[in-house]
Amino acid sequence: MTRKEIEQQVNRFFIDTLEFEESAITPDANLKEELGMTSVDAVEMRLHIYKHLGFQPQKKDMMNIRTVRDVYDYIEQHQPK
Repeated sequence: MTRKEIEQQVNRFFIDTLEFEESAITPDANLKEELGMTSVDAVEMRLHIYKHLGFQPQKKDMMNIRTVRDVYDYIEQHQPK
């Protein structure tokens, strides 16, 4: 999956599933402080990655994800080749 495809899929998840405002989703947006992501939302994101991208994100890795860009980077670095 290309970086652009990752960004599109992540953004679509944030808009459709977590109901974040599309205009608020920028690479530097803080997931918790700016977008209002909760721990339940984080679990949903892990499940989405597992179901739709084919790998299981590690909880300890997810603890370091703070921004939308961090999500893109994590998926790009860990996706199955």
